[in-house]
Amino acid sequence: MGVMQSSVNEIKNSHYLINVKEESEIERLQVEHHMLRETWRGNFSSPVAQKLESGAEVLDVGCGPGTWLFDVASDYPESNFTGYDTIQAYPSFKPFNVEFCHGDLTLEMPFYKSGRTFDYVHVNSAFFLLSVGKFDINELVRVVKPGGWLEICAIDPFIYDTGPIANQTLYNFHEKMRKAQVDLSFVDNLATILDNTGQLQSIQHDYRCVSLNRTESQIARAAAEIEFRWLVTFSVEYLNTPKADFEKNVEILCAEAESHNSYVKLHRFFCQKILV
Repeated sequence: MGVMQSSVNEIKNSHYLINVKEESEIERLQVEHHMLRETWRGNFSSPVAQKLESGAEVLDVGCGPGTWLFDVASDYPESNFTGYDTIQAYPSFKPFNVEFCHGDLTLEMPFYKSGRTFDYVHVNSAFFLLSVGKFDINELVRVVKPGGWLEICAIDPFIYDTGPIANQTLYNFHEKMRKAQVDLSFVDNLATILDNTGQLQSIQHDYRCVSLNRTESQIARAAAEIEFRWLVTFSVEYLNTPKADFEKNVEILCAEAESHNSYVKLHRFFCQKILV
């Protein structure tokens, strides 16, 4: 399983709780990408398809291993794609229209000072990146061209209709996050945060409820595996749950989710930068 950072301070200094260079975590992120794409029936919600077809500059912030970038870049060969992240977890082989840039996500991104802006800025799995309070959302807005689009995607940190075991596991997780000053209400407040920048219009919020009952669909099976493997990994590294019980605990949580019809919420926020 992925190796987690071991202290609250390290939680506050990174948007990754699991080392994305670990092969198992890269695989989990890849599965998550395909689950998200199938759930949303597409890789984005912003009305940018026509621009991507004719040629656009695209930035993916917190790109991880580059799975979203590679997928969209293959669909839109006329556009140029840049991935930006703290950790260099992307492969050496990449499509011709993709490049990667490495930097500290809690500091000013290098693009604005160099005069580089983008038609479309995408942020996936944004909860930990934007909820810790060290990342200024205005950094994202600054690198969007006037008239360009910003899209922020996040998985809700809560699981709904949980059983007693998942409920206790989530309670422990949330307590750890609160101690790290992670804002668990971030998703609820994001539309207001975007509006308060004073630079964005047409702010839209869409969400999907995804079942964690593995018997319902392939998407539900994938979502359950992603969610509960992540939670058990967290418990092993932060709460001293025995590693030997890993698979058993994943199965317990999955079975409980089936009996309670548990589900998670996926969110997309997308908006346009006001023309000056």
